[in-house]
Amino acid sequence: MDSSLAELGSITLKVVTDKAEVTLWNEYVDRHHYLSYKHPIGAALKYFIMSDHPQPQVLGCLLFSASVWHLADRDQRMRTIDQAVLSQSGSHPCTSISERF
Repeated sequence: MDSSLAELGSITLKVVTDKAEVTLWNEYVDRHHYLSYKHPIGAALKYFIMSDHPQPQVLGCLLFSASVWHLADRDQRMRTIDQAVLSQSGSHPCTSISERF
């Protein structure tokens, strides 16, 4: 697409709800995303980014997945484990391995 925002008119988000829209959303992401489409884990909200000018058209796709809300808990557990390893051995295992080479 080669248009300015002014040429696209109003930009809105449309919640993807019915089966045909879900199929189209999945197809767009599978075709255009560099990782293709992978089914999200947990609850997810899918949106089309829409333009209304000169006619309604899809500009892009958005996905919000509940799984990313839990990454902070995972990251905190990983930091706790790293700190425990460091306090017991004096160095991180990965650091000591890389220093040997």
